[in-house]
Amino acid sequence: MQEPRGDLEILGVPANEIADGLGNGKAANMVMLGAFLAKRPRLKKESIIAALAAVLPAKKQNLLPLNEEALKLGAEFVANL
Repeated sequence: MQEPRGDLEILGVPANEIADGLGNGKAANMVMLGAFLAKRPRLKKESIIAALAAVLPAKKQNLLPLNEEALKLGAEFVANL
């Protein structure tokens, strides 16, 4: 049997439930990104939102606040563990 790796940290993040609470289950990926960035800050939240705004078509720009909130809630969940 393999020894457990010491260089990994596994966190259970209820991303689907958090996203559903926001009213859109498709935001689970952004919840997970927020959780990841809370543990390993590689990018600023503002940079992610700016990049998303740059690639989303005009008809989807209304999803930016939802995605920003999903990032925030993912980070808050990890911060409260």
